[in-house]
Amino acid sequence: MYETHEVIDYCIPSAEALAGVYSESSDGSFNTSNYFISMYEARWVILTSIGISLLVALLYIKLMDWFATVIAWITIAVIEISLVGLGYASYSYSSSIEATHGESTSQSETLFWVGISLWVIAALYYLVLCCNWRSLRIAISIIETAADFFADTKRIAFVPMFYFAIWCGVFVCWLYAVCGVASITSSEITVTDV
Repeated sequence: MYETHEVIDYCIPSAEALAGVYSESSDGSFNTSNYFISMYEARWVILTSIGISLLVALLYIKLMDWFATVIAWITIAVIEISLVGLGYASYSYSSSIEATHGESTSQSETLFWVGISLWVIAALYYLVLCCNWRSLRIAISIIETAADFFADTKRIAFVPMFYFAIWCGVFVCWLYAVCGVASITSSEITVTDV
C-alpha cells in the first residue's frame, strides 16, 4: 500500500509514494522509467521555462518597439546586398573554375548563369523598390505603428499562456475520459476461446 490522493474519482500517488518508486544509482542520481515521475521531477523546470518565456516575450515586444523601423530597412538592404553579393560570388567562382580547367565546363556555365540571374533579380528588386517607394514607406510606418501598439499592450504576451492553460485543461479532460473508458472496458472484457 502507498499513500494516495483522490482526484476526480481516481487515486493519484502522493509525492512521497512516487519518491519511493525510483531507485538511487551509484552516482547518486535517481533513475526511473515512469513518465509521471519524470514529469513530477521536472515540474520546476517546466514552471521556470514558462516564466522565462514570458520575460523573453516582454523583451521581444520592447525591442520590436525600439527597432522595428531599423530592422525593416536593414532587411531590405540585406536582401539587395545578398542578391548582388551571391551573384558576384557565383560569377567569380565560375571564372576561377574556367581558369583552373583552361576552358568552360558545365559547372562554370551554370555558375555564370546563376550569377547573371541573381544580378537580374537584384536589378528587378531595386526597380520594384524605386517604383513603390511611397508604398514601402507606408508599410514600414504601419510596422512601426503595430510595434507601438504591441509595446503599449503588454498583456498581449499573456495570450499564448492563456491558450496554453486552456489546452492543458482540454488535455486533462481528454486524459480523464481515456482513463474512464479504459477502466470501464478493462473490467468488463473477458477473453474467451472461440
